[in-house]
Amino acid sequence: AGWASASRSGFASDPPHYAHTNWPRAHPAFDRLQSGNANDHFANLVQAIRYGEPLRAPAEIGHLTTTMCHLTNIGIELQRPLDWNATGETFINDAQANRMLGRPMRGPWRLPV
Repeated sequence: AGWASASRSGFASDPPHYAHTNWPRAHPAFDRLQSGNANDHFANLVQAIRYGEPLRAPAEIGHLTTTMCHLTNIGIELQRPLDWNATGETFINDAQANRMLGRPMRGPWRLPV
């Protein structure tokens, strides 16, 4: 058990060794992250549309950030350690936790199988 905190200024954790875990920092999208305010992000979006410039906050980073938040909430609700398979985006040997990764969609909406 422990905690992790990430921001533009760095990464912290307790126990401290979590900060040195092999997190997916090697993802190419991390190289494009830059600090700035919301106006900078809007201007960057316009530049990306007009000139094909890379986004400072690409969808992949949003996905990883949101995933971390969802995993944290699931861990808090279940009150036990969880093993996460980042490649398959599922919990390892934990059907109860895996059921919490989504919820049934309202009709007529569905995901293709």
